[in-house]
Amino acid sequence: GLHRACKDAKNLSPPVDAHLIMCFLRHRHPDCSFCQPPAEKDEAMKVLQACLDGGHKDQIIGVGLDSGEAGNPPAIFKDVYDKAHEVGLRCVAHAGEEGPASYITDSLDLLGVDRVDHGVRCLEDPAVVARLAAHGIPLTVCP
Repeated sequence: GLHRACKDAKNLSPPVDAHLIMCFLRHRHPDCSFCQPPAEKDEAMKVLQACLDGGHKDQIIGVGLDSGEAGNPPAIFKDVYDKAHEVGLRCVAHAGEEGPASYITDSLDLLGVDRVDHGVRCLEDPAVVARLAAHGIPLTVCP
């Protein structure tokens, strides 16, 4: 599968260094009104735990939070990120694309991310920009 392809890519010429991040869809939580079928309670935690219990931790380097930000704040996934940190996974999250700049600070403070995907709305809050720069937090931005 994908993990094997990442491993095999290291033997290409030139070699390709690729890794997998397990991503959770931020609208998959029980309080989301448009999620169909409705998400189970603790769905993301159950998925992460199944990965860990199934012996697949060595196939991922981290966890991520993706999908629509509106109405789906980072705090909903704090327990999942706490578990990811506990087992030594890196943590990233989409924040500050659709959602406000505060979603960036929430992702840093509550989820402990070391990279913010998108993050363009940081420009709406100079303090967020200063914090990202001071701590060397990278943004992945699509042109």
